Amino acid sequence: MEIMNYRSLMLSLVGFVAILATRATAAVAPTGAATESPYQVSVNGRPVVLYQAHTWEPGYVASYGGPYWFCSFDLTGTAKVKVSTSRPLDKLLVLPESHGVTAKVSGTNAVIQFTRPGQIVFEPDGKNGPLLLFANPLEAAPPDKNDPNVKYFGPGLHDAGAIELTNNQTLYLAAGAVVQGGIHARGTNITIRGRGVLDGNSYPRFKVPTRYPVLLDNCRDVTVEGIVIKDGWSWTFVPGGCDRVHIRNVKLLSARVENGDGFDIVNSRDVTIENCFVRSDDDCVTPKGMGARWQGFYGDSGAGGSTANPAQGLPVENLRVENCVLWSDRAHVWRIGCESQAEAFRNLVFRNIDVVHFPDIWTPDEVPFCISLEPSEDMVQENILFENIRVRTTGQRGFIDARPKVTQWARRPVPGRIQNVVFRNVSFNGPASKAPGRIRISGPGPDHAVANVRFENVTRNGKALTASAPGVELLGFVQGVSFAAPTKGEALQAPPAASVSDASTTQTRRHAPIVLIEARQARGVVAVPGGAGGTYQAAVARLQNGLKRATGTMLPVVEVARPGPAVILGDSPQAAAEGLKADQIPAGGFEIRTTKERVLIVGDAAGVLRGVDAFLARALNYVPDGSTETGTDLVIAPLSLSGGK
Repeated sequence: MEIMNYRSLMLSLVGFVAILATRATAAVAPTGAATESPYQVSVNGRPVVLYQAHTWEPGYVASYGGPYWFCSFDLTGTAKVKVSTSRPLDKLLVLPESHGVTAKVSGTNAVIQFTRPGQIVFEPDGKNGPLLLFANPLEAAPPDKNDPNVKYFGPGLHDAGAIELTNNQTLYLAAGAVVQGGIHARGTNITIRGRGVLDGNSYPRFKVPTRYPVLLDNCRDVTVEGIVIKDGWSWTFVPGGCDRVHIRNVKLLSARVENGDGFDIVNSRDVTIENCFVRSDDDCVTPKGMGARWQGFYGDSGAGGSTANPAQGLPVENLRVENCVLWSDRAHVWRIGCESQAEAFRNLVFRNIDVVHFPDIWTPDEVPFCISLEPSEDMVQENILFENIRVRTTGQRGFIDARPKVTQWARRPVPGRIQNVVFRNVSFNGPASKAPGRIRISGPGPDHAVANVRFENVTRNGKALTASAPGVELLGFVQGVSFAAPTKGEALQAPPAASVSDASTTQTRRHAPIVLIEARQARGVVAVPGGAGGTYQAAVARLQNGLKRATGTMLPVVEVARPGPAVILGDSPQAAAEGLKADQIPAGGFEIRTTKERVLIVGDAAGVLRGVDAFLARALNYVPDGSTETGTDLVIAPLSLSGGK
């Protein structure tokens, strides 16, 4: 009776239809299947039962849209999907547009013709309660439920808890199965497949049966196909220390809790992810190097380390992600290297991918970039391809960020480096009235540079990306960045051979390091004419937000520098004493000079803003001698840096 009461409250039960040409047969829905939905769906005239999934709603930001619904059916030939709803359809969007699927609307009904498998987002009101339509390829014959190597979950609700898999085993979730629990697999030749649902909604965050909803732990030769994984409690799908993993037609609905990542590929090699869908709270696709931190959760060696350095971790290499649809509510779509305890990240391919939503909700400076490459711990990221990527935007400010840095998760306070990256046929399309999103390429030092980055036919709102386009920032130690316009045969644009970027260093006078923040306590100030709300308001905000994210500390803002450490923005007596005046610097350019206890950033408003970017790229990666922990101090070495527009 207790289970039945739970079922009557549960709004996350499977609907499944097998479509054979124009003939449809519906699987029996589990007892207590949800009927409280704003949608009714039929496929070739047969009704389909809907699931409900959830979003994290912290209350201090705008809503992510609340509960949403989805259904699943197999397809061969064509299928006519009819959606009836009480919601107005005058603003209906059917995404992604590249799938070429449109809706014929009549009153409160919409008809969509499917000619091939794929994942479609049906949005009457944007992110507010959309409907997801998952058209699967026809499923192969299910395994024998009586096979001792098969763990079989048939239609119905199952309270499974931790599902353990090992060598030569198959986990099968049949159409109509809703399995509450998590999967921990370790071994070789493991298969997870079906058309059912793995459901984590009944588990509070961190009070869970397995470390992640799906954890492939030191596995070899794994195939995962067809299932839906919804409402998890943390990162959702994690291959850790694995080789040869093939993931196809898996749908991740991981927006229920904070830090609900999609795919976290941890110290793994030869991983293929194709024809998948992700809606995540946090990052959608995020390769990670966890090294020794990965070990010990199950009381043994975990993912293991490299032969040369066991604490460093095995590389992430030969990762291929293709033909997917991605949606992040709160973070990056791609975040590559925020945890970098690995020999390297290399040979990563992301191809033919649609991004239907990503956010713009952090501070005015530190917005989530759609694509973020951020290696730390002296790790190299190399040989990376983004090809045929279509990003739907609504005016977001952060598009591409390639910037070695010391992340908050780094165990060693050293940035990494980036080399050999190609962005080919990448489009960011949104309202023409909005400012184009930032493209930031920034190398913090000669040993931590960004080298050989090529943009081929990259457009923002239909306009070709060039080195001089608005919002393109080439900062610090950047080499070999080139741009190829859409027109065939157009010459490449590249920085002059004699310059590493538009920011260059000159000989600096020696002085004692400037201690601005120590043990997360402010030791200095930001001095700016007119205060925080004056001409340099944007630069002050960017500086403070950069410091806050790196150290957890912001500096007091004053109008006149007092004795002691200070960052001084714009014209000042201290800058004049060094021969620096804003009206003598080209528009949009900047000069940065350090003296005893002073960091001077001089230029017009736009130049000082760019100067702050350059300063942060350099300063946040300097670690004083003897420091054992990053993220607590801000100590500035002698520095002289110039930048043109």
